[in-house]
Amino acid sequence: PDNPLLPQAQYNLLLIYLQLGETERYLQASEAFLQTYQDVPYLPLVLYHLGEYYFQQEDYTHALEVYTQLAGSYPQSELADEAAYGIGLCHYRLQHYPEALREFTAFVSTFPQSNHVSDARYAIATTYFRQADYEAAITHYSTLLEDFSDYPLHDRVLYNLGISLLKTEAFSDAVRILQLSVEQYPNQPNLMDVFLKLGYAYMQQR
Repeated sequence: PDNPLLPQAQYNLLLIYLQLGETERYLQASEAFLQTYQDVPYLPLVLYHLGEYYFQQEDYTHALEVYTQLAGSYPQSELADEAAYGIGLCHYRLQHYPEALREFTAFVSTFPQSNHVSDARYAIATTYFRQADYEAAITHYSTLLEDFSDYPLHDRVLYNLGISLLKTEAFSDAVRILQLSVEQYPNQPNLMDVFLKLGYAYMQQR
């Protein structure tokens, strides 16, 4: 198409479909846009929104495909960090833990100024935790607490760190962390479990 305004109009239209919840029309419009245009400024945005759509629908396989296309085709785009983070997150949600660790580690190194760095580091620590590599989880949760003391998931970090310390029989440190969890988050939903683990850690110290 020769009309320079047409890509913008079609991009705006597919966003309207997305906002109105017209799923079928949105997907058709996105696919048509990607097939029609090869070199217009809106292509990274179309891919980004499509990846986000699939991710929100918990279709992580398709989201991963789209984020990978965005990262591979537009590595210099302002959305490159979003694509790289999305790739790691999709692997994480799909329980592809080795791939998630690889992607998140590369993300933190490549995009140190991204707003997603703290979340990526939390995901790295939690991936180790879910793989029962508690020594690595302790290391990454601890440095996350040091570098991001106001991290929004601070309560979960303390909880998982406390469990990791228990698993490695570092009972004194477990007591310290779990006590901190109780003091800072007295209304947390798993408070009773924290108390039980804290009591167990106390007993093991003796």
